[in-house]
Amino acid sequence: MVNEKISLIFTVYNESENLELLFESITRQSTLPNEIVICDGGSSDNTINLIKKFRENSAIEVILIEEKGRINIARGRNLAIKAASGGIIAVTDAGCILDVDWLSEITKPFSDNNIDVVGGWYEPIIKNSFQKKFAYATLPVLNHIDHDTFLPSSRSIAFKKNCWSKVNGYPEHLTLSAEDTLFDIRLKSFFRFSFSPSAIARWEPRDNIKSLIWIHYSMGRGDAEAKIFFKRYVFYLVSIFFPFLYVFTNKRFNYFFIRYVVMSAGVFGYFANLHKFLRR
Repeated sequence: MVNEKISLIFTVYNESENLELLFESITRQSTLPNEIVICDGGSSDNTINLIKKFRENSAIEVILIEEKGRINIARGRNLAIKAASGGIIAVTDAGCILDVDWLSEITKPFSDNNIDVVGGWYEPIIKNSFQKKFAYATLPVLNHIDHDTFLPSSRSIAFKKNCWSKVNGYPEHLTLSAEDTLFDIRLKSFFRFSFSPSAIARWEPRDNIKSLIWIHYSMGRGDAEAKIFFKRYVFYLVSIFFPFLYVFTNKRFNYFFIRYVVMSAGVFGYFANLHKFLRR
């Protein structure tokens, strides 16, 4: 049993098409948060109106932070967490749908006072054959996860607020991505993690190769900006020229074309920008 107040936080930017599904999944949680804190990063669609409508009809306190200018997701999360009154912060993303026991499962490990951070799991919502191939080709597999080294995405994570303060929050200097990965790495330097595979957030992946190339390019650029995973990207770079190295991976040559394309995009994003960020 967790005695701490629980704040659920997330950021939004032009999410009017996705918000209602997330709100529905929040209201049917088996354990409800004590408050919801949402930071809007400068939306120009109907996002703000949907949040205000939800706030009017919600039995849960909803705090809305409206930023006039465009801000990155790290800044949005930090503003939301700063405004939260809970000792435990649960984090998800606006494009997610939370399983009914998500909040219960992701906060349950905090009954052990030695646990500071809980990583949840996430699964794709598959609507077409391309998404199925992409999911199999590139997404992590639960059975292959090393609980000791796993770095959870911030679509499904919870932590004590004082841990967030200790590492100075999400790194706001990162411009495109990797903010949650670097945040995890910093947390692991000080705090004890737990993994809760039953705390599942679901999201719909991109459904075309063009958007996937951009996403993985951005991820590679973000990792370079964060100055992490150099050895991993060297292996990816070598694998581009020597594809037989795929026999040493879990998925081998399954859906090779998709894996090759998105890996190449990530490598290009990483090494095309690494020299810029090393000078900082």
